[in-house]
Amino acid sequence: MRVLFTYLPMPDKPNVKVKSFQLDTGSSAQAQLAALGLLVPVGLFAVWIFGGFDWLTGKQLDNIYIQTAQDLEAQYRLMGSESSDIDKCVKAGTVAAAWLNAQDQVEYQNWKRIEGAHCTDAGVPQ
Repeated sequence: MRVLFTYLPMPDKPNVKVKSFQLDTGSSAQAQLAALGLLVPVGLFAVWIFGGFDWLTGKQLDNIYIQTAQDLEAQYRLMGSESSDIDKCVKAGTVAAAWLNAQDQVEYQNWKRIEGAHCTDAGVPQ
């Protein structure tokens, strides 16, 4: 691979001649390009064979669902005693739904029980 450099004359110095030279990068650059040209298709084929990155994104989504449920629990705890029973009923229902999305049956049932207690105190039928 050859790279050509050219220096053009400056307008204020018309006597300067155009200079150019070539830089030979050698065969190592060609070998690197050939290796890259081979690795890209092989890599894409491997991703296709092994089913892509679904296993990675699925694990990340599970962590997101759990983190969301934990964040909603923290919001529930921040409500404190000044919140009404209907507010606590709604927030506990939201936390229960988040644990259902995270597919944690034990936490879901726990928060459904908490939601039921607050909704009963607020006079909301279940």
